[in-house]
Amino acid sequence: MTEITLIRHTSVHVPAGMIYGQTDVKLNAGFDEEAIQILTQLKGKYDAVYSSPLSRCKILAEKISSELILDDRLKELNFGDWEEKYWNEIDHTSEAKQWFDDYINVKCPNGESYNDMLIRIKSFLDDLKMKNHSKVCIVTHGGPIRAFLVAIEGIKPEKVFDRKIEYGEVIHLNLSKNPIIPTLH
Repeated sequence: MTEITLIRHTSVHVPAGMIYGQTDVKLNAGFDEEAIQILTQLKGKYDAVYSSPLSRCKILAEKISSELILDDRLKELNFGDWEEKYWNEIDHTSEAKQWFDDYINVKCPNGESYNDMLIRIKSFLDDLKMKNHSKVCIVTHGGPIRAFLVAIEGIKPEKVFDRKIEYGEVIHLNLSKNPIIPTLH
């Protein structure tokens, strides 16, 4: 069994309502204080520290370990053409209505569906199981953390967004050799 510590990046400096999935945005000025709060929650040493390559995750992960493993599969959902736009700019469009009705299966224009991200996280977990680590830390985003909860805890994708994931939140999970990975449609 592998103990997994999932950490969502700290708060970011973006205007309210902006879509920034895979856009590399800046951290808020209070990063150092937020990082200290996170670091005090971590116990012991990790066999490996993985991070999304986006700077909002990487900067925090570098405070945990100087030996990072950056993995593109840990990036946030790719919102495609909607990146750096505002929800109120796109929410009336037919593409947005289709996506809001079925974000699990419908892709953002030139982006991903939630299932696409679940497949990325499943691939990451399959590789992680092969490494036989006993304790790992993963610094990532809210969307991938929810995908980990789907894959490891068996939460239905339709229900996982009921779980709020705060900036800087630390979540501990255990990965058995046979995680619960629901069938993806």
